[in-house]
Amino acid sequence: MRAQAGDAHAQLTLALMNLEPAGSLSDPAAIERQDEAGRARRGLALARALEMAPDDPLVAWYVADSCGYRHIECDKQAAWRRLQALDPDNAAVWLTGLDVLLESGDVEGLELRLSLFVEAERFDNPAAATGRLLVEQIDGVAMPEVDPDLREAMGERLGLGRPLTDEELRYMPATNAWIGQAGAVPVTGPYRACLGAPTLADPAICRRAAARLSTGSSLIERVMGLVLQVQLTADLPEGARWREALRRHHWQYEQYMALAREAPPPGYLRRVLVDGEIDALEWRLARAGISEPPPGWLPTRPRQRALVTTGRLPPGD
Repeated sequence: MRAQAGDAHAQLTLALMNLEPAGSLSDPAAIERQDEAGRARRGLALARALEMAPDDPLVAWYVADSCGYRHIECDKQAAWRRLQALDPDNAAVWLTGLDVLLESGDVEGLELRLSLFVEAERFDNPAAATGRLLVEQIDGVAMPEVDPDLREAMGERLGLGRPLTDEELRYMPATNAWIGQAGAVPVTGPYRACLGAPTLADPAICRRAAARLSTGSSLIERVMGLVLQVQLTADLPEGARWREALRRHHWQYEQYMALAREAPPPGYLRRVLVDGEIDALEWRLARAGISEPPPGWLPTRPRQRALVTTGRLPPGD
């Protein structure tokens, strides 16, 4: 209903949300037909969004990301170039296409792309923009009355051990859609470019790229930036600071995984979508009084422990 009466962002929300029922797992053919219908609907909604707002960067991102599948026919590389022209001040757009430069061994192109990434005015992962978009759209939708028994059954099915709250009923579908887009940015590009072959001529650009990546709003961006940075600075004076930042990250992630078994506090799901994973995590840990690791704490996994203590991977890794 929102998409029928709304603008390009309402159409984009329709493309991202999974509105079909799951169907019967015992009928693969029915599931395939349902999936095909869903892909066709997403493609149509995305095409409408592009027609309504051809210069909208978020719409352009999903068009480029969907080229060649999801019923979107277009030139993928041309679509990425168009996105970069539309949103050149967003560092995230310059992470796209690094795989092509890596495969071709274009050292000059890699260094230019990393320079554009570190010098851009802001770093706005489309997953973060998508979270804000979904909240904006869903907050305008009236929630239906849900029978208490159904709330309880839904909570039991999700393993919560309690009925679903109003906040979860409103934001869980959006959170699931957002999770599906969380890997949209190829955050492994700087890692592969800076620690793989070919070797870049300017190692400083890699340290700057790692620092920028670690400021992203998602857990994967932060950990990839920190893991890259501790290796690049293992023999430098600033290495200790980055290793401590990685130690803190691993501590916080362990606490996050432990808290995931509990009911989220009121406001948490909306905060994840609006402010991003990192801000929401810091907020939740601060509420629980476990923001900082105890002195001397180290992760138990050998790879993580080696990076935190030495800045290097363990032998044979």
